[in-house]
Amino acid sequence: RLLTYASGVSKMMGVTITSERNGKTFVIKAKEGELGANDSAVQLTGDVRMDVSDGLVLTAQSATYVKAENVIRVPGDATFTRARMTGSGRGLDYDQTHDVLRIAENATLDVAPDEAGNGTMSMRSATLDFNRVDKIVHLDREVQISRDKQSVSADQAVAHLSADEEHLDLLELRGNSKVGGTPAASGGLESLTGRDMDLHYGGESSVLQRAVINGDAFLRLAGEQGQAGRTIAGSTMTIGLGADGATVSELVAR
Repeated sequence: RLLTYASGVSKMMGVTITSERNGKTFVIKAKEGELGANDSAVQLTGDVRMDVSDGLVLTAQSATYVKAENVIRVPGDATFTRARMTGSGRGLDYDQTHDVLRIAENATLDVAPDEAGNGTMSMRSATLDFNRVDKIVHLDREVQISRDKQSVSADQAVAHLSADEEHLDLLELRGNSKVGGTPAASGGLESLTGRDMDLHYGGESSVLQRAVINGDAFLRLAGEQGQAGRTIAGSTMTIGLGADGATVSELVAR
């Protein structure tokens, strides 16, 4: 239903907005929509949902679709899903033209385990920018990341995802970087700390293969049961790891 008022405002019941950008189709639905006199934006309320033809789904209770900018803005809480990925936060913008999703507060991004029970990942930060074209996630302030049995923290982080957005290829940590985990055995990797850190992973295997630390590098290896482990410190450090992601196979420290 469409109601038009003397002021030029139009109110729509059961509204659907369809657009196409860069080979993708975007369908936005809501219980109600209000279109201003200048037709520049549509105020959406009630079960707002955006479906993208590549499988991304965005849901919220209220949003604004700015037609000229091809941007949907959610002032409150919002969630998004695609395959094994789920995200949420408060204050979400989705730029259809550039395929970029931004969260202003309390950002979360989780990846559920695959059929084999591997590949679990959880990201938490104050803000999040997800460039879906380049498969890059920018995380800012109080970054906390967990992967299977491994925990990662830093002031800022940039996550480079695989083409299917379900695996981690590279993680760039900046400021107060730390990696901790449960070593598989004595001599296994227990923790890494440093100012800045680049972590290279093994694609679908999601295993940490290489770590490069710049500034105040510190490596701790697990000891025998009941005994202290081994520690190595330096200004910079490059660490190669075995197939298990815990056994140090190469180490260069300066």
